[in-house]
Amino acid sequence: MYLKIIPILFFIYSLAACKGTSVTKPDSQSNPYQSIRSNVARVQAMLSGKFVQQTRVDTFNNYVTWMVNDNQDSMVMYSIPVGDPNKNGHWLYHYQIMTSLPNEPIYEAFEKLTEVDRDSIHSRLYLPPANFNLPLSELLQKRKNAFASVKLDSLSADEDAGYYIRQNSLFFKNQTDIGPNAEYNVYSMDIYEVHPTHMMFYTLYYKDPEGEVFLNQFVSKFIRLPTLD
Repeated sequence: MYLKIIPILFFIYSLAACKGTSVTKPDSQSNPYQSIRSNVARVQAMLSGKFVQQTRVDTFNNYVTWMVNDNQDSMVMYSIPVGDPNKNGHWLYHYQIMTSLPNEPIYEAFEKLTEVDRDSIHSRLYLPPANFNLPLSELLQKRKNAFASVKLDSLSADEDAGYYIRQNSLFFKNQTDIGPNAEYNVYSMDIYEVHPTHMMFYTLYYKDPEGEVFLNQFVSKFIRLPTLD
């Protein structure tokens, strides 16, 4: 779906949840996202924020912060709501960086969320304008002015990012079909889960296009940090 990480390290917007993933109960009935009545607005809110990437280190679902550049950098993703939902619809700007290079994004994209029905929300990614090149501090501290020059309805479409499907009020997931993976000469499927406290990304690798012979998987977790700064 979104987010691409260095050498494909983090396959970001191809996402959703694994085949057979069980539906979980809402994290908490008192969760602040629970009070957002519109599903598309709730997904936008759950996707918004500052997230640090973690990688799974064993089969017991233990995760550690993913470090790169000889353990000098961690990977951080900022997802910022933009535009007026009543005029433009529900949009996000995604900005992924290594911590030592905050003004040199590894990946950036605009995403539009459109409610299809009660349980599904369509996601479409768009390319940033060629002249859109602001420092991270300005994007965060002067959000309204920072995006004033961006005409959302005129952005060039990048890719269809699929559908977020409601599993329960606080859990949405999106996944691609199994298809050829030219990089590793296998077949793969990308998965993405949205939860109130974190997001999960999976890439599952198969020997065959039907997904009957499982080979391996890449699992990444994005933990929501308390503030967007």
